[in-house]
Amino acid sequence: MSEQTPHDLMESYAELAAEEAKFRREKGTYSTR
Repeated sequence: MSEQTPHDLMESYAELAAEEAKFRREKGTYSTR
């Protein structure tokens, strides 16, 4: 069960990227206000 398919990895990576993008966007609005 520890095996991960490329699709699973890509999905989890996309989720992380989306969360990081959101975090960076929020932080950007704070620093550039």
